[in-house]
Amino acid sequence: MRFSIFGVPVHVQPGFWLMAGLLGLEWVTGRQPDFVGFAIWVAVVFASVMVHEMGHAVAIRRKG
Repeated sequence: MRFSIFGVPVHVQPGFWLMAGLLGLEWVTGRQPDFVGFAIWVAVVFASVMVHEMGHAVAIRRKG
């Protein structure tokens, strides 16, 4: 998956989705699987990592 945010190129590798899914596996393996909760979990992990990494991009642009 490749795209850009504010001119910063982003490349999300398949391993990211695998790890986010494995970390949220409890959502779908419990007594009452919650696939909506699982999807929200993966989206929140993705957004959190993107905010963190965009912080790196901003710092690099400011410091040159």
